[in-house]
Amino acid sequence: MSNMQIDRFKNYLTNPDKKKRLIWISITILVILLLYFAIVSPIIGYKKRLNQNIADYKRLIEKYNDLLTRYEKIEKEKMEIKRKIDQREKAFFPSSAPSIVAANIQDIMKKIAKDNQITINSTKVLPEKEKSGIIIIPVEMNFRCNINSLKNFLFNIENFRYKLLIEKITIKARRIRRRQENLNIWTRVVVVGFMAKGKK
Repeated sequence: MSNMQIDRFKNYLTNPDKKKRLIWISITILVILLLYFAIVSPIIGYKKRLNQNIADYKRLIEKYNDLLTRYEKIEKEKMEIKRKIDQREKAFFPSSAPSIVAANIQDIMKKIAKDNQITINSTKVLPEKEKSGIIIIPVEMNFRCNINSLKNFLFNIENFRYKLLIEKITIKARRIRRRQENLNIWTRVVVVGFMAKGKK
């Protein structure tokens, strides 16, 4: 710095108005710095922490929604399994012994046969079977009838309120008149019913 500049600076400091101006400028700068460190800087830090917290909350909400979706899916699967179990249970004969179920199946078959003018030759209970916790009880029936009676018999068996399935059927037909519906049909049919293993 030259002597001229030093003298000019000294004159500036000795001038009361200019000295006041310098003081106010210094105070203003100091206040601005204090405001920055006391207010602005904490606000910036708080904003960063707030943004981080918001991001953490978003991740937490996403995890919660994911868990909620999985829970709802599991609940739906449980309800579907329960519905299938209930549906299967309704198809079972409500009895405590296979012999009783076999007798019920025979009575049902005889009634359906009678309703359709079918002449029964014989009925026989076959040995029971077990599969996947279910007892399968087969009943064999031999009878003769015409084609319409046979169709109605099979339809009524398959649509009974308890689940009955036609496991096997053997048909021999002999025409006794020219018309098709007057065929004399000799039929051997095996019908099965079901009960839960625990009820035996």
